[in-house]
Amino acid sequence: MRRPREAYVRYCYYASMVESIKNWNATRQEDEEFCAKLDLFDIGRKVFPRLTQVGLVPRNGAFWFPLCFRNQSVTEFSIRNAPAVRGIVRDVSRYCPRLERFTASSRLHEAEVDFLQVHRFIYLTNLSIHVGDAHVDNFMRIILSISHNLTDLTLTFHSNVGIGTVRRGRSFISLKNLTLKRLSSVANSIDKLPTAPQLKLLHLESCSSDFARTEDADLLFTALAEYGKRSPFTKLRIDGVHVGRALFGRVCLNLGILTEIDRVTDLTCIMALPSGVVFPGPSCPMVWRQLRTLHLVLGPEMIPLFSLEAFFRITSQAPCLSDAIARMDLRTMSSPALSMHSYPVELQESETVQPPALEDSFLGVDQFRTMSLRSIDFRSSHLLYDDQRFLFSALRDLAPNLRISTRMLESLFWHSQPSREAAIGWVKADIKNTSLSMKEFTAFLSQSSGSFAT
Repeated sequence: MRRPREAYVRYCYYASMVESIKNWNATRQEDEEFCAKLDLFDIGRKVFPRLTQVGLVPRNGAFWFPLCFRNQSVTEFSIRNAPAVRGIVRDVSRYCPRLERFTASSRLHEAEVDFLQVHRFIYLTNLSIHVGDAHVDNFMRIILSISHNLTDLTLTFHSNVGIGTVRRGRSFISLKNLTLKRLSSVANSIDKLPTAPQLKLLHLESCSSDFARTEDADLLFTALAEYGKRSPFTKLRIDGVHVGRALFGRVCLNLGILTEIDRVTDLTCIMALPSGVVFPGPSCPMVWRQLRTLHLVLGPEMIPLFSLEAFFRITSQAPCLSDAIARMDLRTMSSPALSMHSYPVELQESETVQPPALEDSFLGVDQFRTMSLRSIDFRSSHLLYDDQRFLFSALRDLAPNLRISTRMLESLFWHSQPSREAAIGWVKADIKNTSLSMKEFTAFLSQSSGSFAT
């Protein structure tokens, strides 16, 4: 039988390799008993010398910073399920003097928020915290006062509260990534935020109240464009928006307003909006001068709310766009401006009319063409058997530099599984050919689709 001391020595050997401990929920009594056993066997309390990341889950509303974690080397601390616990900020500042990342996954006690300003964390660069319902402006001023080294800030709001008045004379001088969750009326609040001259990413999550009507969405985009003039972010992400059908009928997402932010290189818009969303037509031109990555997923799962035509209306105005992720309606009938130039099916059966060459399928739709697009992820867009040739003919003519790959084909939800397997197999067989022709691929689909139809 292994001796107890040998067992503890073996435990401490493995503990010395630990760098991260998450969801530790030992009580004060359990922690003191554990350390008493270490003292009994003459083993020091510093059993985690390499520990830098700690996550605690207090029990019964009582906070206790474990004795074994007080080694002065913890740089990342997180806590959850502690809305009414006091002493968190005081102990963290005492035992983690070089703290760099602090995350509170629940609302802290109001006294703890005040202590953030008293116990200054001079090394803090990443802060994720919940904004209480009361005294929002005072809370924001406290965050501003400790933000001299902050590069990443995540604020989660509650109970439809908005930002009122914050001193505009100061700014987030080091902030690069700003995330605002559940902020009510972003359009009315974002103007109150201090300037962030180094800002790179602005992330809005669950801002559903700003998409209740077309007018609200326009106000949001206009406010973002104005804030972009003071804080030159290059990445904009709007996601996690869930809006009920009872709020509105049709909504026009005029993304063209965001083109006023000339420096945006990455745009993400993920919203579970109800059916009825429409995009501005050719009468509302927009040019994305610097846009390189576009991510658009609207509507519930498997119910895309914009078509292949709407997609190319946007991408054709982005001369630098190279990568796109989008869930689209790929039915021929949903893209009339494109399908009207394709070869009508009824003429193919005529004996007197010869079908035009494949390369002439989309003459007259130059306004949809994008030369820079290199890759597309369709995010499980449903592809019906009858629309296969239409899709790939459109891609061939409108995105001539697009790379056909197995990854792109697998991102489609094929109506015909054998046809999908045949297409992917053909691409894999031609893997050595670095300049795969879209024309050849389209011809392959038109020749083999009849054999692989379900």
